[in-house]
Amino acid sequence: MSSGPRISFGDFSFDAESGELRRGGEAIALQILPGRVLAALVARPGELVTRAELADALWGAGTHVDAEAGLHTAVAKLREALHDSAESPRFVQTVPRRGYRFIARIGSDLPVPGADPVRPDPVAALVQSPTWRRKILLVAVVVFLAVLAAGYFGTGRRTRVAVILFDNETGRTEWTPVAQSLTDSTVERLAANPQVEVIGNATELSTARPFRDLAAIAKHLSAQYVVIGQIQAADGGVRLMNHLVRGSDLVHLWAEPRALPASAGEVEESRIADEVAAHILRSIAPARPAKNEL
Repeated sequence: MSSGPRISFGDFSFDAESGELRRGGEAIALQILPGRVLAALVARPGELVTRAELADALWGAGTHVDAEAGLHTAVAKLREALHDSAESPRFVQTVPRRGYRFIARIGSDLPVPGADPVRPDPVAALVQSPTWRRKILLVAVVVFLAVLAAGYFGTGRRTRVAVILFDNETGRTEWTPVAQSLTDSTVERLAANPQVEVIGNATELSTARPFRDLAAIAKHLSAQYVVIGQIQAADGGVRLMNHLVRGSDLVHLWAEPRALPASAGEVEESRIADEVAAHILRSIAPARPAKNEL
């Protein structure tokens, strides 16, 4: 159930706070990154939103991802959900080499009888929402705890992890955007940990698997660990196989299969990225000092 003010356009309505998209009352599947793109665009209808601004909205400043490819995939999935077209856009217009613009007329689900139609300010509505204020408070608490954790573990070098672009080995092109999105989401989750330094946008991380040199990647990027992901056809279905490799000697610390839905459009990328990142962080977490050493 949505919890924030809804924004309507065409025959769609969108809750920018929860990311819920509906068409004629029917929920439309919208993954987290395309939802963030839509929220950023409808907050400034008719205005150019640059690629840099959208990259910050998707991943935050300072996160190492292949922003160009990730943004392209997120916009493509948003257009798919809206049944929109880059060539004849009704909602999302591409401004070549600069960014995107939301061109549809924004309306409100709750008009005031007898009042002139007024374009809502989605940003102001979100900030005034009690749920949004709770989220801001939660973020403040998380930041405070992160600062405490940084002081607890000292100011030593962070663990450096390289995330290679996940491979689509199914032979089906519809899984390629899923592979890209799962890679980006995993990088995002790992980057949220203050003890981890993540590299996800280096050129060599996008090298095709037959030409990939893990030893050279780990050495060039000074990566202590390398993460690999493979989307594969298996047992009549589809699975994601993740590997964690130690950079110093290329020892496989673990390889973990995870079943995926048969349809690329049904993949819960946010949940899967959470699970993969959590497993990685458990494996690379530094040992805590004993109490008598504090």
